[in-house]
Amino acid sequence: MGRYSRLREIRRMDPARDYAEILRLISQYEFPWDYRQGVSVAFLRDYGVPRISVLLDRTQEFERHGQKRYDDTVLIGYEMAVDGFDSERGRAAARHLNRIHGKYRIENDDFRYVLATTVVGPKRWIDRYGWRP
Repeated sequence: MGRYSRLREIRRMDPARDYAEILRLISQYEFPWDYRQGVSVAFLRDYGVPRISVLLDRTQEFERHGQKRYDDTVLIGYEMAVDGFDSERGRAAARHLNRIHGKYRIENDDFRYVLATTVVGPKRWIDRYGWRP
């Protein structure tokens, strides 16, 4: 496989239909280290929002179980996307995510912000530091 083979493969895909495969290729083959760095930066950005940082500080989840929380975030995101967000597997992962966070009073805007940073963080990192466009 040549250096740009996966890029050509991704460019032939339909993002609306093939997003799970595109995510897999980017996060597992093209930019695995960069993808993880982007998720890590996204976690840090979450602390910049006062309501979110107060909750994170109160729960002590990052301090006590930071690596587990990071790993769980990546795994649940993968489970949601691998067969499609509307698949049974994707819906089950979303239900699990909601169940985990259900015991906390979290504003929908804060949920959306955290989800957005988890998606946008890796993209921005890869765009800025990745080995290819």
